[in-house]
Amino acid sequence: MYDRFTIHVIIIMMTIVIIVIIIITTTRTIIVIIVVIIIITIIIIIIIIIIIIIIIIIIIIRRFDLVAHQPMPPLQQPQNVSSNV
Repeated sequence: MYDRFTIHVIIIMMTIVIIVIIIITTTRTIIVIIVVIIIITIIIIIIIIIIIIIIIIIIIIRRFDLVAHQPMPPLQQPQNVSSNV
């Protein structure tokens, strides 16, 4: 029993050391991953804002065109714009 107990204690200590080493090495990678994710989300937000601005400009231009030509169907145009993009 004593030998098994010491073997268990050694195994537990080794696993704790391995877990600590893994945590120390992964925190660096986690920081890098978080920075990369933040940069990617900023780029995605900028792209989404640009797309929204372009869609709004297209909708405004189409609305002006529709008001100039026929005032009846302005509700159908934004759906077509959103489905095209």
